[in-house]
Amino acid sequence: MPAMRATLFVKLFLMQLLAAAVLVAGAIGVLSLYTGQNFADYLRARDAEIYREVAEEIGRRYAATADLQAAAEGVRALRPPRGKSRDGRPGSRRRERPPGPPPPPAFLLDAAGQPLGAAPSDPQGLERAAIKSGGKVVGFIAWPRNGLAQDMDAAFTLRQGRAYLLISCAAILLAALFAALLARRAARPIRELSAASAALARRDFTARVSVTGTDEIGRLAGDFNRLAEALQGYDLRQRQWLADVAHELRNPLAILRAQIDAVLDGVRAPDDQALGTLAGEVARLEAIVAQLHLLSLAESGGLNLQAVDLDLAGLVADAVARYAPRFAAAGFDLRCAVDGGPYVISADQQRIEAVLANLLENALRYATPPGPVTVRVADAGDTLLLAVADGGPGVPVDALPRLFDRLFRVDPSRRAGGGAGLGLAIVRSIVVAHGGFVRAQRSAAGGLEVQCHWPKVRPA
Repeated sequence: MPAMRATLFVKLFLMQLLAAAVLVAGAIGVLSLYTGQNFADYLRARDAEIYREVAEEIGRRYAATADLQAAAEGVRALRPPRGKSRDGRPGSRRRERPPGPPPPPAFLLDAAGQPLGAAPSDPQGLERAAIKSGGKVVGFIAWPRNGLAQDMDAAFTLRQGRAYLLISCAAILLAALFAALLARRAARPIRELSAASAALARRDFTARVSVTGTDEIGRLAGDFNRLAEALQGYDLRQRQWLADVAHELRNPLAILRAQIDAVLDGVRAPDDQALGTLAGEVARLEAIVAQLHLLSLAESGGLNLQAVDLDLAGLVADAVARYAPRFAAAGFDLRCAVDGGPYVISADQQRIEAVLANLLENALRYATPPGPVTVRVADAGDTLLLAVADGGPGVPVDALPRLFDRLFRVDPSRRAGGGAGLGLAIVRSIVVAHGGFVRAQRSAAGGLEVQCHWPKVRPA
């Protein structure tokens, strides 16, 4: 785990440092290129300005001497020092020479472009300024296009490069410091999530992480906490479920053991009554095991459904007819309410009958007589509704969402005479397996109403 955390920190650090280094290198490169190019352009423009002035001066002297070389020699001899006018007085026609190194050596060309005196080594690489006298070109003064400017540009670029290198190193060091701080801050919630995930893997469902923001990591931390809470609740329900199953199985087993011991000890004769008691407890055990098996199949998706088109109203009428005597004997008025019709669903008939049986058994077991128990079938828009409602005593509102949990009882102490707490869980599993959903709410008479919504069969 420490190696993974270090790797995450290093990755974040290197990513941010690399991004900063690329930005610094790009900025320095663009700035260096821009500065070097501008400096070279400045030198060329300055040289052109100087030699245009020189050409003008030679042209003025040529008008007096009519000798181009003599006029040029005079200009060279009288060239003013850098930064001052030709005669040292303000107001002279010669402007101050632009700052910078001396201009490159020049060559004198006649009107035909032929050199007078020293010949340039590269005639094609020359810049020219025309020498005019009386509006006529009498010659040219030429100088190397990339001579001194190129040398000065290289020297300037070298000096600037050293300065930029120092600036880049300082910037990258600062970027490394900030990258380390940011990487540490960004990796902290990930390390916390990693440690909490390891705790969950060890079945420590109390692990939580701090939510410090609303960004993606903050939302991930919130989702993790909700997951941990759900797992903790699931673990508690699982433990309770195992305890309840053990209790449900222990009761009939204890009765069986007591009855068998009584027969073996001679306390009770092995007559029909004793055997009937044993057979009843065995049947109860078989019912619990069968319900657990059915619930396990439904929740794991292994329930084999033989779906056919069924008349839901007809199935309800048959179930009400079968259970009416038992409800009447218990003091209930069992009613069947079917609004309109027909109500056709695609379902497994055996499973639908199991749903009806569990709903009616639940009402018969927990409702308080006398009072009506109504089984209703109706069109609920997108679904078909099957509902069983009794007249009381009802269920607390906070217990309604848990009615369909396995082995849940509103009153945990009411085990004798009650079922195993699996009936409504089986109802939900079967309805969901058919693509529907269930809901529990208070009935109009103040009792409990359990609703099962089934998908409609669309006409072909």
